[in-house]
Amino acid sequence: MKLIIYFILLIVPGFAQAQWIELGGFNTLSANNTIFASCSGPSGEIYAGGLFTNVNGKQYVAKWDGTSWSELGGVNSLAANGAIRAICTDNAGNLYAGGSFLNGNGNRYVAKWDGTSWTELGGINVLAANQAIRSLCIDPLGNLYVAGLFTNTMGKQYVGKFDGAFWTEVGAFNELSANNSIFSVHSDKNGNIYTAGLFKNDSNRCYIAMWDGTSWSELGGNNSLNASNYIACITSDSSGNVYAGGLFRNAGMKCYVAKWNDTVWSEVGGINALSANNNITSICFDAIGNLYAGGAFQNATFNRYIAKYDGSSWSELGGSNSIDPNAGSYSVISDASGNIYTAGSIVNSAFNKYVAKFSCNTEHDTITHTIPSGSSYVFHGDTLKVSGIYHDTLLNSIGCDSLVTLILTVLPNSLTETVSQNGITMYPNPTTSMVALSLPNAGTAHIKMTDMLGKVVSEQNTFKNECIIDLSSRSKGMYLVEVEQNGKRYRGKLLKE
Repeated sequence: MKLIIYFILLIVPGFAQAQWIELGGFNTLSANNTIFASCSGPSGEIYAGGLFTNVNGKQYVAKWDGTSWSELGGVNSLAANGAIRAICTDNAGNLYAGGSFLNGNGNRYVAKWDGTSWTELGGINVLAANQAIRSLCIDPLGNLYVAGLFTNTMGKQYVGKFDGAFWTEVGAFNELSANNSIFSVHSDKNGNIYTAGLFKNDSNRCYIAMWDGTSWSELGGNNSLNASNYIACITSDSSGNVYAGGLFRNAGMKCYVAKWNDTVWSEVGGINALSANNNITSICFDAIGNLYAGGAFQNATFNRYIAKYDGSSWSELGGSNSIDPNAGSYSVISDASGNIYTAGSIVNSAFNKYVAKFSCNTEHDTITHTIPSGSSYVFHGDTLKVSGIYHDTLLNSIGCDSLVTLILTVLPNSLTETVSQNGITMYPNPTTSMVALSLPNAGTAHIKMTDMLGKVVSEQNTFKNECIIDLSSRSKGMYLVEVEQNGKRYRGKLLKE
């Protein structure tokens, strides 16, 4: 008698869960004032700095190592006497910090943590910034750039560069000649440097200045962005597109994220898609290209939130009103795993500030499907006719990306490969990878597979009368299959080729 078995088994071991949490647990950072800056390290560490102080009243950089928060370098090792406004790390794990804190000569400086000690980058009083540092970045070659309110001898703001040995003004002396504060400096993947802030062009419009290694220019040409107010943050994507946010507004008087695609400036998502009613202070990308924005803007119920753009539309990350509604965000960052962090004036019930983490704990959903030879199966728009393991990524309503895996088995034309032994039906048999088992009855069953030496190579429970066993990583040879169900025991043999 010919036997064709056709079934669908859907296994859902879990689902994507997401929430905003206090990184480290309740009050573990216990920051007593605003957090202005945060960044992730090459090994997944999270760093934070701002106005908050240690027990000696000194500002410091806090480090989250995955287990606990600590003062980087130990208590009072940096002993900053003013706010930390910018931090970043390089690929070697060194950390750099800048802000309004002063050295012994009364000047601002960039502090470097090399894993052992804090030092003034470049030597004592070499940068000698006469006003606050607001932004730091590293280019692909490891050069560090700094900008802020500090000025050169002509009284103009500029971008400073440290090449590992010397501090220099980027470009010829006074070439940028910014006429007001710089809030952001950024390097793209090609090493182009972008900077912006309150400084304006001849038309009294704020703009992004670009350094291409040869000269400074207005990105897009004169008045192309036409920003009506300051630009607070800049970032770029893997394709080299440049993005900016701030207090500048569109014709509808809404703040937005602007995008330069090397040809034209546009509003990300389209006109009024984000429709932010207040300033955007920080933007970043995650590892798979989603864009995030934070600031003082509010949703329809007047609560602040982190906005996410997935390439099609803007949404409130975590769902409506999922984060402290009264808190402004000064920093939004992503780590290599795609977790999103924000910090600023977010406060817990102990009235301390903290770093908030949005995490997607995704357990893969797996679909196992078997079809007869010659037919096909449509998986998320793809028509499949060949046995294999296929993946697709889905985005759910709370902003988490979840992975769905399909294990597809195509039955052979030769029905002799479908073998029934002592009530167990196995196909294909012999197999090269996966085998489908049909059991005598429905109900809880314990399935054990051993090699010919009696070593258990697979063991599982099922609540249905069918299951899939994956032998793709097992050695070739004969295996024994034993099923215990409803007080009875069934045995069969399976050949792995």
